Amino acid sequence: MRVFFALPIDGKTRLGIDQWRSQSFPPFKGIVPAANYHITLAFLGALPAVRLEDLCQKVDSLLDKHGLEKAPFQPGTLQINQTGYWSKPGILWVGPDHWSSSLGRLAVKLSNICCQFGAKKDKQAYQPHITLVRKCQSPHKPVIEPDFTLHFDRVTLFETKPTKRGVGYHPVQEWALTEREQINDGTVVRGRSRRIATRS
Repeated sequence: MRVFFALPIDGKTRLGIDQWRSQSFPPFKGIVPAANYHITLAFLGALPAVRLEDLCQKVDSLLDKHGLEKAPFQPGTLQINQTGYWSKPGILWVGPDHWSSSLGRLAVKLSNICCQFGAKKDKQAYQPHITLVRKCQSPHKPVIEPDFTLHFDRVTLFETKPTKRGVGYHPVQEWALTEREQINDGTVVRGRSRRIATRS
């Protein structure tokens, strides 16, 4: 298995971003299909299938523990409002110019878990992004600046799988991110983040 953690993106937003890309840039080779749009949190890479449950239990423990603390990992919103280009891998991307500290902590914690399963430590500061084009060379600035609002409330573990059209990303497990819940007596508590999907 080749796996990674990401924020999934709803179909309407994926299509909107794809239409904006086609209107704002000239044609490219290496265009990422809209169906593959996501925001990576942490990349693991190769994982023996027999270790999948161990990995999921680590995430269960992480999210349940932080669901009871003062600064848990929470659902949120990202304003997708800037483009970027990483020349060495040739990646054109779109993403937010700022994000919550909660999301940044989540990405770091998941990355630490991935390292326990053999992933290399990422030396770059975390930048949420959606990859639009791979193996791209010096793209121009977009004709129209991006302006999309992305709501997220879950973390998904995706598996990379070959398809007839290249690669696809198959959701293996998902975890809900919980917010504060109000109890009848006025006490505010944290709900536990929980696994909400299983591998098919």
